[in-house]
Amino acid sequence: MNAALQPKTLAFALHFSASIPEKAEDISPLLVSETVPQAGFLDTEQLIINFKDRLAKKPSVLVFYRGGLCSYCKAHPSDLTAIDKDVGSLGYQVIGVSPDDYQYLQTTQEQNNIPYQLVSDPEGNFIQEIGIAFKSSVALKEYIVAQGNKGETSPVMPVPTVHVVD
Repeated sequence: MNAALQPKTLAFALHFSASIPEKAEDISPLLVSETVPQAGFLDTEQLIINFKDRLAKKPSVLVFYRGGLCSYCKAHPSDLTAIDKDVGSLGYQVIGVSPDDYQYLQTTQEQNNIPYQLVSDPEGNFIQEIGIAFKSSVALKEYIVAQGNKGETSPVMPVPTVHVVD
């Protein structure tokens, strides 16, 4: 097999063969030294952000949160603003990742004074490949809609997590 094709084949096989846990307690996240999969995110203007390109510029601290409609999930990335300058002075960038629709990112960023970039993984593909996804329950989807989400609700939610990636 052509060596250049192996990483793509492996990523494809992992993405489609892994089952998504029903509960947050059953996740299986990437471990230290494992390779982060390729990802494309949407920013606040619905532009595609290529994660590998961003990572090539600076190592990153990825903050996975469930979205701006959840009070805990707003507090998690907001609390990290206190260390953003320290993280930056060490040469890292902070990126917040959620399955929120891109149109909610700017509101979350402004309401919580978040100085770093928030990006959307609307289908939860990257969240699944990182291994921190669990299925969105009907009750969770109903809660999100009740909080004002008029868009599509992601089929998965992340366990709030912080990953340091170099």
